[in-house]
Amino acid sequence: RFMRSLLRKTGKNVGSISKDSIVYTFQALGLTLLLAASWPLLLAIFAWQLNISAHATTLTSVISYALFMASMRFFCLRVVRVFCEPNGLAIAHFHMSEVTVQKIYRELGWLMVIYLLCAIIFVVMFRFDLALSTGDAGRFLVAIALISLTIFFYRTTVPKQNLLSHDQVQNKDNTMGRRRCWWQLLLVATPLMLAIFTIIGYIYTVSFLMSLIINTLWFILVLIVVKKIVVRWLLLAQRRLALQAALDERAAVQAKREAASSGGHVIESESVEVEEPEIDFVVLSQESLHLLNMVLVLFGIFGFVMIWADVFPAFGLLNAITLWNHAVLVSGEQQLIPVTLLDLGRACLIAFTTVASAKYLPSLLEIIMLQKTTMTAGSRYTVTTVTNYIIVAIGMLMFFNILGVDWSKLQWLVAALGVGIGFGLQEIVANFISGIIILFERPIRIGDTVSIGDNDGVVVRIRIRATTIRNWDRKELLVPNKEFITGQLINWTLSDPTTRIVIPVGLTYGGDVELALKLMMEAAEEHSDVLLDPEPTVIFDEFGDNALSLKLRCFIPDTLYRLAIVTALHKAINQKFNDAGLVIAFPQRDVHLNTNSPLDIRIQHDSKKLAGY
Repeated sequence: RFMRSLLRKTGKNVGSISKDSIVYTFQALGLTLLLAASWPLLLAIFAWQLNISAHATTLTSVISYALFMASMRFFCLRVVRVFCEPNGLAIAHFHMSEVTVQKIYRELGWLMVIYLLCAIIFVVMFRFDLALSTGDAGRFLVAIALISLTIFFYRTTVPKQNLLSHDQVQNKDNTMGRRRCWWQLLLVATPLMLAIFTIIGYIYTVSFLMSLIINTLWFILVLIVVKKIVVRWLLLAQRRLALQAALDERAAVQAKREAASSGGHVIESESVEVEEPEIDFVVLSQESLHLLNMVLVLFGIFGFVMIWADVFPAFGLLNAITLWNHAVLVSGEQQLIPVTLLDLGRACLIAFTTVASAKYLPSLLEIIMLQKTTMTAGSRYTVTTVTNYIIVAIGMLMFFNILGVDWSKLQWLVAALGVGIGFGLQEIVANFISGIIILFERPIRIGDTVSIGDNDGVVVRIRIRATTIRNWDRKELLVPNKEFITGQLINWTLSDPTTRIVIPVGLTYGGDVELALKLMMEAAEEHSDVLLDPEPTVIFDEFGDNALSLKLRCFIPDTLYRLAIVTALHKAINQKFNDAGLVIAFPQRDVHLNTNSPLDIRIQHDSKKLAGY
């Protein structure tokens, strides 16, 4: 009861971003294993005592062995049943379909009784007398166990409310969801076909295949649990980052209010509530999910091969098929090493793993860095990009090494590339080297506001050959990396995003200059985004052709708000000048007429128009 109460407590904070933690899931997993081990452990102790008894006989030893083997299977089934309890991992932590989980929980109750009884009796018969296990009684027990598995899989997969259909509703792109009918047919038909083979007489083969199938199902279940845990951790990480951004925004708003209050403007303090983002257990970063699926598929293939290795001796034959030979120096002597079909398969697997890792690993790595470090966006981008290069380089080396390709055989290729670089690829190589310099020297970073040539914008991507800049019209400009290294570059936010703006104002001749300067300073000081350090300044710049030239110089915290702040200051200065009666000058021209002689003034009528009247 104490452990069940602890298991229930681990699910109370699940869903609350500020209180939830992946530690609760691991605690629930440990409690699940402990709860599941209670009755199987008692059965194993009873079998052990029965075996070490001073009065043990052959029959009691056989029964002890059967009970001990059944205790391990009993433990695995109990783990699944505790997993599906109302307060267990499936519902409280993984938010799986409650209807499905409850159905599996109920169906496991009778399955454990029938399956374990058949297993115990069959093992006793097999160990005590082989003829009994291969006779009618043995075939009957194995057939009953297989039919019970068939009924279990039918009841938990075929109806509409089942685990596979629930996953399909949650993720329409899931392969298992799209092929749900095939999985249902495989789960239901496999034990049924084995039961038919048992009745025919292939009891030893069926028993061997049945153990492999059950081990495969347990392995798949472990992979599912691992995926659920990793997906839950990724969701928590993303939602925690979203909450932190909301808290930072609240702190910024509060700081502005305090600054305004200290400047003499009394503002009633209001508590700014930040609503926690609702946990969505379906939406997840697609790249991270693809990477996770890829890793699980690789582990699944490896585990499947390990479990079924005795059934697939053909894999050993692949090593006997030689495709070509390559020379290797061994102890100073040159020997021919064959490259087999199995080596080709391993090379293809390495190539697939390299491509998938290089494509999807950076997103997962960035989530980890966002959660565990305070690195800037540019630093995170550098780490993920360099990691990408390292993965590709290691994958290529392993791929060519397995196929027997060494650098001595690639001298002609290196020479050809040298000639190609000398004639036509020098620009590509220069851009590639410049991209590496940008990543390490970091004259520009993701999110920087830059000016290069006649183009202004924000850096959004840094690739091997070119960097993408998005201008203020949301147009994306691809700039070769060499331009940032060899050309002139203005980075507005390299070391400090603070920048200065200048507001020129033309006052009409005869206007009150002192009042105009005072009003311009007031407009700057009243704006919340204008920095007070360095403080704003206003100057009487010059006597212009048409106006008295005044200028306001002030600093703003970020170039992203430059246009909005300039607009706000223009509006404020214009309003203050209008209220004070000051006139902002506009260009004027004087027209001089030569009056030394009489002006010739004529009125001329259009004869064609007059003819129409």
